[in-house]
Amino acid sequence: MSESYIDRSTGASKIPHPLTCRIATWLPIAAAPTFAAMAIITTLPTAGNMEMMCGADPFSLGGMGSMYLLMSVFHSAPWLKLIGNRLSRETGRPTI
Repeated sequence: MSESYIDRSTGASKIPHPLTCRIATWLPIAAAPTFAAMAIITTLPTAGNMEMMCGADPFSLGGMGSMYLLMSVFHSAPWLKLIGNRLSRETGRPTI
């Protein structure tokens, strides 16, 4: 298929919407704090029936809290890139 045929068949414009670009820029930044908050909320002691039902210790390595903490670490790359860009602007070094 030719590229022009594919472009006409999708019907999508070549110019991205500014709001879409802004959301796409900041959405990865929101992932790490969200997972960190979920890890904290999951490990909070509760007086509910969940512990009785599951019988799992929230502080064990196999729990949901550790999974959310691990997801938070895996999604911290955009934060590290943002911090690195700001530090390089202050020191005048080029970014990678």
